Amino acid sequence: MKLSLLLITGSLIAGLLVFQAFMIEQKQKEFVFKKLTQDDIPLLRKWFKEPHVAQWWPTPEEDEDIIEEFLVRIRSKVKFGYIISTKETPIGYIQYYYIDRKNEKFSWLPAELPETTVGTDQFIGDQNSLGKGYGTRFVKEFIDYLHDIEPTITTVIVDPDPKNERAIKSYEKVGFKKVGVYTVHTEPFEQALLMRYDREEPDLEKKLSAWQLSVEKALGTKKSGQFEATDKTDKPVILEWLKTNVHEPVYVQKIHATADLIVSAFLPVDMRFIKAHPEEILADKGDPLYPLFKNGVESVDWKLVEEKQSTAIRSGWWLKNAEDVVMRELANTIIFFVEAKDHATNKSLGFIGCGINADDPQGAVAVEPLAIAPEEQQRGLGKLLLSSIFRLLPGVTYIRLGTNKTNDVAIAAYTALGFTQRPADPTDPKNTKVIMEYQAEKSDILQKTATSLVPIEK
Repeated sequence: MKLSLLLITGSLIAGLLVFQAFMIEQKQKEFVFKKLTQDDIPLLRKWFKEPHVAQWWPTPEEDEDIIEEFLVRIRSKVKFGYIISTKETPIGYIQYYYIDRKNEKFSWLPAELPETTVGTDQFIGDQNSLGKGYGTRFVKEFIDYLHDIEPTITTVIVDPDPKNERAIKSYEKVGFKKVGVYTVHTEPFEQALLMRYDREEPDLEKKLSAWQLSVEKALGTKKSGQFEATDKTDKPVILEWLKTNVHEPVYVQKIHATADLIVSAFLPVDMRFIKAHPEEILADKGDPLYPLFKNGVESVDWKLVEEKQSTAIRSGWWLKNAEDVVMRELANTIIFFVEAKDHATNKSLGFIGCGINADDPQGAVAVEPLAIAPEEQQRGLGKLLLSSIFRLLPGVTYIRLGTNKTNDVAIAAYTALGFTQRPADPTDPKNTKVIMEYQAEKSDILQKTATSLVPIEK
């Protein structure tokens, strides 16, 4: 069974690497789109000095300003740059960006553009790659690529200078249609020809599996809700659920809102593992922590290790360095967050993320992660959160989650709830993780608790 989300319970970074091992190769593609990194900036600086690029792509004159501009772009969450290559030869640059209607720079765009619109810009930098028809072909491929990683996108726009006839003809060959010439006052250009490409409305029945469709049908138009519950100390708790996907703003909001809780829950677990198995760090020179261990365990600055691991956990949870293959996998996943909150204060006590991927078997759900605030443990909140899956999703027959092998407390807790431990994961040659499975036909502990959860009608 393929994991629907990141296998991060107990070790976010290790889980991210496991998930990325499910590589999806581009089939019969002429071009490769590699995410822009700092190492690519010297190549961009060279290209920007080419006359055929400088004519239509204004850039700062000073190299330092170019570096700063693209460092900002590399870190951006609204604009995403890629180096275009054919086989192993870099030939150009392409980017896409979200459109914020509140931003004055987009005020000239017509109101009829749907909210699911993104913009794109590109150029061929390699002088030897001009005149070969590459521009038309890589824009076509990039639009297909966009639809894989951001399936909610329906419209792509470009805004070439009206005098750039070569680019306009290339866009028309791709399928872009002219909308009109607009005043933009973007130096050094005053006008832009807006062109748009609209794809057909996606056929959800082809995108979703039968299991996913049954979940969508059961929930109807509902995307959020609440349950009343009582923990094992008889304190009232609210379970607040949300259905989303990785491309919705609310997903990003939830990820950022829960980051502190994720770090507080998983950092102690990860530190126990690192201290118990420093050989795992020493065996991998590519591990970010390796420089801190290379002189021997006795010389390790554990405070610095904790700081770096905290940063790594937060970055992993934000998918900050996730490969595109991960985003393509998550693009086909229905994601649920269930958060336990204090009934009186609304304080967040813990939460789970769970998902159903198009490739998952009927009735299967992957839980990643389950995080309880350290000061709120021993209240049975994990049991309530896991039980909510059965209350929320009719037809669940199987739940899978993971933790690392030194997390004895979690393993014992899951076992007490009816989970069983799977044999060693073949995708984990180091055998650092434990996979736990719950089968509804063999245990009814969570189902019984689910019946005690009372929906709050609004």
